[in-house]
Amino acid sequence: MFGGGVGTHYRKGGVAILERLYRIDRAVSAQGRREVYDAMEAAYRTTQQAIVNNPELQTFFFPSFVQRLRDWDTIISRYLPLRHDPARVEAWREETRQFLYAKDYSEQLTGEYIKTIELYSDFLARYEFLYTSK
Repeated sequence: MFGGGVGTHYRKGGVAILERLYRIDRAVSAQGRREVYDAMEAAYRTTQQAIVNNPELQTFFFPSFVQRLRDWDTIISRYLPLRHDPARVEAWREETRQFLYAKDYSEQLTGEYIKTIELYSDFLARYEFLYTSK
């Protein structure tokens, strides 16, 4: 939707194409993006709340998924502020391992979470507002 980098390639998103097509100014563009981000955040939080609080909806998920739903947000929000500092990232890895092991995550799943967050940190940083609690 917003485009961005994929490896060494940059792709324009639909929003940029429409902005150019309709020749909107920067203020309108900024307002529109804020509104989209606000809607994304509201939908993300509403979905999480529904999964956590609605037993009927929980039947579509493994119980462990429901119990661990917010762990992803927690470890991403801890990672993003320090991701450019190798020493702090190493400490984050160890803290994350201990955090997830304490919640009965397997070594394999723990490793996958860490690897995924580091590999896709640029993407995750664009949507940091989703993973930080308000």
